[in-house]
Amino acid sequence: MVELLCQAKVTPKIRTPWTWKAQPWEYRLPILRTLLAYGADPDSFVTEEEPGFPLINAAKDGCLDAVQLLLSNGATLDLSIPSHNGTALQAAVFEGHVDVAKYLITCGADTDVPYISTSTELPYRFSLNQGRIYLQTPVQIAAERDNTPLLQILLDYGACVWAYPIAVHPAVKRVASNTSSHELFGEVDLGPWYKRGSQIYTALQYAAINQNLDMARLLLSRGIDPDSRIAPDIGDTPLQISARLGNITMSHLFLNSGADINATPDACKGRTALQGAAESGNLELLLLLQKHGAWIGAPAAKEFGLTALQAACYNGHSVIVGSLLAHGADANEPPASLGGLTSLQGAVSHGDMRLIRDLINLGAEADSPATYMGKTALLASVKHRSLPIVELLIQHGANVNQPRDCRYITLLDPTVTPLQEAAREDWLQGVELLLKHGANANYLAPPGEYEDVIADLLSPLGWAISNGSEAMVELLLDHGASVRTVASWIGVENMGALVSALRYEPDPGIIQLLLAKAPHLEKHYGWEATLEALLYGGNEMPVVVREMVVEKVLSMPPSLYQTVVRKGWNALPDSDWMEDEDCLCFVELFTKIGAPLDECDENETTLLQRITACGYSQCCRFLIKHGAAVNTHAAKWHGTPLQQALKNGYTEAANALLDHGADVNALPATYHGVTALQAASIDGLPDMVVRLLELGADVDAPAAPIEGRTAINGAAERGYWDIVQILLNAYQAQEADLMPVCVEAAEYAEREGHINLAEWLRGYSPA
Repeated sequence: MVELLCQAKVTPKIRTPWTWKAQPWEYRLPILRTLLAYGADPDSFVTEEEPGFPLINAAKDGCLDAVQLLLSNGATLDLSIPSHNGTALQAAVFEGHVDVAKYLITCGADTDVPYISTSTELPYRFSLNQGRIYLQTPVQIAAERDNTPLLQILLDYGACVWAYPIAVHPAVKRVASNTSSHELFGEVDLGPWYKRGSQIYTALQYAAINQNLDMARLLLSRGIDPDSRIAPDIGDTPLQISARLGNITMSHLFLNSGADINATPDACKGRTALQGAAESGNLELLLLLQKHGAWIGAPAAKEFGLTALQAACYNGHSVIVGSLLAHGADANEPPASLGGLTSLQGAVSHGDMRLIRDLINLGAEADSPATYMGKTALLASVKHRSLPIVELLIQHGANVNQPRDCRYITLLDPTVTPLQEAAREDWLQGVELLLKHGANANYLAPPGEYEDVIADLLSPLGWAISNGSEAMVELLLDHGASVRTVASWIGVENMGALVSALRYEPDPGIIQLLLAKAPHLEKHYGWEATLEALLYGGNEMPVVVREMVVEKVLSMPPSLYQTVVRKGWNALPDSDWMEDEDCLCFVELFTKIGAPLDECDENETTLLQRITACGYSQCCRFLIKHGAAVNTHAAKWHGTPLQQALKNGYTEAANALLDHGADVNALPATYHGVTALQAASIDGLPDMVVRLLELGADVDAPAAPIEGRTAINGAAERGYWDIVQILLNAYQAQEADLMPVCVEAAEYAEREGHINLAEWLRGYSPA
């Protein structure tokens, strides 16, 4: 087929890459040969891709025949497409295609690509490997992929081991250091997480990360710097990486190769070699590094850094802690300014009671303040739900009301004080203990600097309510917790306890406690929102909860709540989720608290008009029984209740309205309006047509001014023979001139394809 098209002078091009990649190469190769034979551009015959795509794609897929064919037909060797892993050689190396990579090199492929300038555009964040691989040399790529044989081939063909093109870019720190987005959605991970899918490293760093001893030896034998990093002081050195991973063999190799044992760590989450060994818990490695002169007192890196002692405490390595203290480590070493922890805060984060006690006995301060993005010892202790740890810290001076920095509150780490955290964890015993020692039951953090994260900001009572813990709510109320403000959000007004309880899964016991605390509904902060939550809260709200709040509403002056009631009444029915039974529940509730039955909404419709349009017959009967007007006039867009019911085919509601005197000849709405008879005729409801005629409906009532239809025209337009006949009989009873009526109806029928009906109408004569 491709050859026939080419013979017919069709341009040998393919538009979309998906068309080209859809088939395996055994099918694509013959097509490729044909396209090239008929003059296809080997670089650009896939028109919606950048030049070079065919060769890069073939190399990525490992199809040597296609690579050879394209190159023999003049394909450019080193064209690069960032979204497809760079050049053909980079793509082949990334996928591990040794034969293709070797062939490309023998054809002269540049082994030291890419070429990066200070103006090269870098993505803000890498998505998996998109836009990252092309920034690395083939040597880096082979090392990252842990492919020693391919790395050997590259080096044997002269590839440079110390080329890091990204180093010249001003944004190198963003892609080559441990810097993160500060984990806005949760707690910061202080461990050695080497993000191979999102960061860039040197070949030797990759060897250390992969713990590939043979690769590291190969690279060192070719002259790579044992302290190689993409740029000075950015990222961990190979020795620091090996130490953090606890690999003593590789650490030996780097030390023997001249690695700087006290090299400055990365400013973000970096560790010196000794700090890394302490973090890993490898005592043998720690002692080896000390023997080689590692500095035990090296300060923590600026952001999320840990000293050797802090790292050991944070990871619970008590033997390492003992060794470091024995060699002079200070139990009160200052923490990193951002996200740092003291030794005691680190030990508490791990939860080792013995280690915590030992540090306190050695003078560690239990009341050290939290750093920005850090935690106090007492706040960190709550997650372990250990009363002995909490009691020990309080006994040694921990302040139960000391908050951490309010600017750092995330979606998964939203608490500021120990009591808030205990309440969030639903730890009743912890809450009781903290209250016993004077914890503030009303602390609520003010909104801070959240960047793109919105977190729940709740007081201890707010957390207890959200967890549905009646016992904790009662305990907090007994200790002075205020029901006024328990929650706030960015850009949203504060929320009182009662509305908060109603917006979560409402618990009758909790609601009763809150109402007992403040019996007058208007004394609750945001009581209007409380009433709205009751009125719009969905049918899942327990009946007993509704009754409790309604009782409070009825004790208020009507002038206070009528505005809210009207707003809720005019919002009914919510057709997105309400069924007839659901709506009836709300209608009964509103009626009980004095909703005006014939109140009109902004569209000038009453509730009866709106519910009949939904076919809610139970609600319809209830409203009629309680005195709602059945003959409300049609509005601009909405008909009378009867017209609305029939227009939507709801005969049960329509019959209920007719049983209570609905006007069958009321004028229709201006736009798309219908009389009751017109609606029944258009909807194909012959029984209703008969009943309406029996009740005196005007068969010849004029159509609405805009897009209206007479009854017979509407029935003919939809091909309802039976209704047309019923209506003609009604016309005859009035001794009307049927000729113009039939001719006009025939036109409507014919327009919609009802040819037989149209012909019948044109030839109609009364029996």
